[in-house]
Amino acid sequence: MITKISPIILFVKKYNDCIRFYKEVLGLSIKKGSEPTERFATFIVGDVEFSLHAGYKGDPGGPLNLHFATSDIDAEVTRLKKLGVNFSQEIEKMPWGAYEAVIKDPDGNEVEIYQP
Repeated sequence: MITKISPIILFVKKYNDCIRFYKEVLGLSIKKGSEPTERFATFIVGDVEFSLHAGYKGDPGGPLNLHFATSDIDAEVTRLKKLGVNFSQEIEKMPWGAYEAVIKDPDGNEVEIYQP
């Protein structure tokens, strides 16, 4: 029985830029005891581990799509815009009822910020 996804690994070309993006812009915490190496960094998002790996494989903007939940999408979008983040999709209500906005990380991967 599957009980957890851990870690989710995103292979990137711009490794250091992506570490800064996920840590400083999105505000994710680095997992204790897992300081970034030259090729691998692990963040904690709720109870899920999310890792970056410098061993890039695939095309930028490939099939991986990340979704980060927030309880207040308006406040989060405002915070990100103040940091200079550009949105490829402003906040929209989805057919399934969630609200989401879309940005891209420095490697071109889509990152969706959503409010259930």
